[in-house]
Amino acid sequence: WVGLLKNIFDIAQDYTFQYIDTPMMERPELFWHTLGRGNKLVPQGIAIFLQKNEKFILKPDTIPALARAFIEHNLGNQNSILKLFSFSKIFRGVEDEYIGNLRQANEFTLEVFGNKSGATEAELIFIFYNLFKRINAEPTVILNSCGCLNCIENYEKALQAYYRPKKVGLCVKCKNNLGRRIFDVLECENV
Repeated sequence: WVGLLKNIFDIAQDYTFQYIDTPMMERPELFWHTLGRGNKLVPQGIAIFLQKNEKFILKPDTIPALARAFIEHNLGNQNSILKLFSFSKIFRGVEDEYIGNLRQANEFTLEVFGNKSGATEAELIFIFYNLFKRINAEPTVILNSCGCLNCIENYEKALQAYYRPKKVGLCVKCKNNLGRRIFDVLECENV
């Protein structure tokens, strides 16, 4: 475990990412705002009540916490491009046959603020590829894309056109997502 952590920290720093640590507890509104109130991660967050009207959850995802830290601490004013990495614990309540199961996992996150270039995505893929090579895994990279910002709308329409005739065979959640959250249909275990 210590060797893996060292490799993670070394490779992130090799690519000029700066380490940031965010709290394990956040207000649930942060995740509602960034992930959406209906997102499957938000209800799975483990709630903690610290005071009468103050509710926190153990964070189910790192990226919204990184974005909050970026905004609250004016990190965007430091450089035009800011590269952050985090290795932190995330927590989820699991909806399965063992109702009430709680899960803790470790999440390694790389986030780049201030650069929308496709080269950034390629760099992130390359970093993870190299990380797996460093730990003697044999990575395979398979790319899939929704397209650029200009063509994603056409891709959404094509997906809707594909799934509309198949609506009868979809679960209730996917039927509801056909019009507004079509990409969630692709994540459904029942499709």
